[in-house]
Formats: sequence, C-alpha cells, structure tokens
Amino acid sequence: MTFRNWASRFFIRTKCVPAQAPVVTTRWETSRNWSGASILPRNGNTFTEVAGGWTVPQVPADAQPFQSSSIWVGLDGQRRYFNSSLPQIGTTQEFNVTTNGIEYYAMYQWWARGQVHAKPHKIRDITLTAGDSVFCNVQVVDKTHAIVSIVKFGTPNQFWSKILRAPKIAGSRPQISGATAEWIVERPTLPDSDELLNLIHYGTVDFTACVAVTSHLPDFSPTEYQSLDGAQFKRMVEPLDGPTRIVRLSEPRRWVPDQPEAFNVTYVGP
Repeated sequence: MTFRNWASRFFIRTKCVPAQAPVVTTRWETSRNWSGASILPRNGNTFTEVAGGWTVPQVPADAQPFQSSSIWVGLDGQRRYFNSSLPQIGTTQEFNVTTNGIEYYAMYQWWARGQVHAKPHKIRDITLTAGDSVFCNVQVVDKTHAIVSIVKFGTPNQFWSKILRAPKIAGSRPQISGATAEWIVERPTLPDSDELLNLIHYGTVDFTACVAVTSHLPDFSPTEYQSLDGAQFKRMVEPLDGPTRIVRLSEPRRWVPDQPEAFNVTYVGP
C-alpha cells in the first residue's frame, strides 16, 4: 500500500471513529518520556515501514513556559542494542519560551545512541494548528537511509517528504535494524539538554491507521502488514519526592476491537 493510499484511508477513518472499549492486554511497561504502543516483527522479518495518523491536540489556554508534547511514528529506538537509532516524524504542541506563546509545528528527527543533546528539526513547509488531521510515514530505503513523510489534510492538502541519512556517531553511522515500530506521545527535553520538559496537558490523542510493513533482508521487499495485535503499551510516569512515589502522566486508555489499527493515549497527570 502506498503512502498516499494510507493517507486517504486515514482521512476517511477519522471522519467516523466508533465507540471504543478498554484495552485488553497485560503487555505494559513504563517510561519517563514515552506513552503509546510498539510492536515487534513476526516470522523472523524486519520492519521497513511504519505509518499512522492523528489530530493535532489543543494546547490549553493556561499553558505555561517549558510545557510541551510531541506525537510521532518511528522505527527502532526500543532496545539497547548496537547501532541503536530512531528515525521519526510527527508533530509538536508546546508553549514556546522564545515567542512566549502557544506553538504547533511538524517535526522530524533521526535520533541515535551517543548523540549529544539531539533535537528535532521543524518542518516549515507544513503549517499546523489544533484540530488539523495529519498522517505520517517512515520508510526504509537502505540500512542508513529512510524517507520521512507527512501530509496535513485541508483545502488544499499540504505534503512534505525528505530522504534522511543516519547521523554520524563516533565516525560511523548506525544502521536501521527494523526491530520495533512505534506510535508515541513523548515528553521532549529542553533544547541543548537532557532535562525533560513538563508534559503539556494534551487531552487525548487518537491514533488511527497504525500499520507497519515487514520485509525479508537484504532486498527489503514487503512481506507482511502488521497492525497493533500483540502491541506493548507504555505508560509515562514520573518519580516524585515528599513522600517518595511514582505518578502516572500519560497512558493508553482505549482501542477499537474491530479496528486493530487504532488506539488512543490520554493525559492523566497533575
């Protein structure tokens, strides 16, 4: 299925999303900065493509400086393995301390283990605001190159795509393993720092048309489409003092039993 076909399918599905039921799974893990879902490839294959869509959430009018959230799809980044990296594309919703106001923008990044203060790149050809429907895709070209794409539905639609090369770390470039595919709401870090920003109250994000493609190496020919069946769901938590405790900030809440390509993530923090 081509990127544009996936995008059209997402646009139709978001117009009529039925009532949802609680997630029925015991596959949970916690994270300081991620909340969403990830899957593993089946039958000895490797992921070479991931796609998904959502509606850009509204930032509260009373948002404060250093509050932010990012929503994205990506490949890898889930395990501590050699050459661990993560090509990703999505949107950011935040209170921008430079402009002293609320900002929405599309972004992409190729994170790699060993990078110092890695940060995303803004996509200035896509203009976003709350309520916009977007669809994002990461497609592997070869072990060190990937195409990231985003479409914003509107009148007219806006489309952007770029071929990325894996960043050079300690003289070499990490290779895509295709070990995992993700659909994530993230708590970003302060620019030029590893310090986590405060997670903005983003409400609920409905992920739709969540599909990944597996392939046999080395030719990268598509072999199977996978949805969210058997997904690992992630709660975002934060440890606090006085008294010492762990609080939930964000977690997957519901999915659609007859639509294995859809689920949502809800802000639950203070």
